[in-house]
Amino acid sequence: MKSKTKPTTKKVKRANGYTRVAVDKERRSDANKAIAYLRTEHEKNTSKCHHGFPWQGHCAHVVACAYGSKSGANESPGGGSYSGWNAFQGWLATAEKYRRDGRNMDDPPRGALCFWKGGKYGHVAISNGRGKIWGNDAPTNARIGLVPLPWFASHWGYTYVGWVWPDEVAGW
Repeated sequence: MKSKTKPTTKKVKRANGYTRVAVDKERRSDANKAIAYLRTEHEKNTSKCHHGFPWQGHCAHVVACAYGSKSGANESPGGGSYSGWNAFQGWLATAEKYRRDGRNMDDPPRGALCFWKGGKYGHVAISNGRGKIWGNDAPTNARIGLVPLPWFASHWGYTYVGWVWPDEVAGW
């Protein structure tokens, strides 16, 4: 999953106030596969991943499954694996030079991992590149869904902290 091409940093201001960040070809391909996986799980209306591990409350596992990550994997009750880190730990463990601050209103690019601070573990989901994110427990518990980026702030009271490319996040 490591990107071999130089990341693009071109930004384009959009009418909605967000800034769009361009995505290189390899990252876009990885993102499309991850999003296709989550879209399929959403359409199947499943409550568990292909390992048999429940979606509910396991956002780090959701993004790991979507990207096919096995790094830091531990045995799950269903015999599969899960990511081995919680959302906010993943954000904090990632070097600051890779973290994109959520306060500057950047529209996270397609496939970026978006992080929130709140609750015991925080939350992580995958950007669709158009101001929405794919993840678990939103808008329905124990299911995969697509919601606007501010959804976790308005519904759970979580604070959006920013985004990281999946190939730069610590712990994978």
